[in-house]
Amino acid sequence: MIQIDNKFDVGQEVHLVGRKCYINGKKKRFKWVVKSKKDKPLKVLCIFYMHKLYGEDELCYNIENHGKVKENRMFTDYESAKQQCDRWNEEGYGI
Repeated sequence: MIQIDNKFDVGQEVHLVGRKCYINGKKKRFKWVVKSKKDKPLKVLCIFYMHKLYGEDELCYNIENHGKVKENRMFTDYESAKQQCDRWNEEGYGI
């Protein structure tokens, strides 16, 4: 039997973090931003477990209007999501 420890439940409201592309001339620059608005969080529609042949298995969530999202890009409140965006932008994480 598989035991899964999930941070979020179905129907819970979360704030989503994602990358946004800014075009400066011919160069593309990516920046981490909070995709959900402060007053309108998104809902978790379903939780599913992905088994990968090569690498670690992962738990993903299906969010309304955004599809599959990994657990490290979702936050329960807007302030913590904004802080994570600022931290990732300073570090240059995933850009």
